[in-house]
Amino acid sequence: EITIWGEGTLDFNGANQTTSGLTHMCSILKGINVLRIGGGIKVVGAKKYAWLVAKINHLVADGLTFDTGSDGLHCQPPIADAYIRNLRGKTGDDMLAFTIGDYANYDISEPGNFSNVDIAGLYCDSALCALKITGISTGVFDRFRVSGIYGTTTGAVVRIWGDMNLLYTKINEMTIEDVHAVPGS
Repeated sequence: EITIWGEGTLDFNGANQTTSGLTHMCSILKGINVLRIGGGIKVVGAKKYAWLVAKINHLVADGLTFDTGSDGLHCQPPIADAYIRNLRGKTGDDMLAFTIGDYANYDISEPGNFSNVDIAGLYCDSALCALKITGISTGVFDRFRVSGIYGTTTGAVVRIWGDMNLLYTKINEMTIEDVHAVPGS
């Protein structure tokens, strides 16, 4: 079990660093049975993902704040039993992202699923989108529940999509409710 919890700021200071690929990330956590992050931690200045997490058996993320150039909390499979609450702030891309696979420079995923994911309380000051879900054929999205999305986005509030790299997104069960965020143009 790993716990990173409490008030404080992680300043990646990305504007003053030359980084590429995975070194863009502020925090990378993989292969953990129980992971708890939050309690008021704010990540600022990350060039890419503030938190990249993958291969987690039980994830609790509650009370994270972002002021970053890219994603806030970015999840890659396999992840089971995720409880995500109270994400806040400004991101240059997705506030919360779930990708089965990812672009080659950022992919630490393994074949597997996202299952039993419970999300509540996404508060965007500004984000490309509050929630992104996308993937490839090495896994599925199973039993997602999302409730309470607030604030503003510059694009869609929720994106379930694919592109030339992420070609296959299969969802077995998903509920999205209580959405009050204002999308961009």
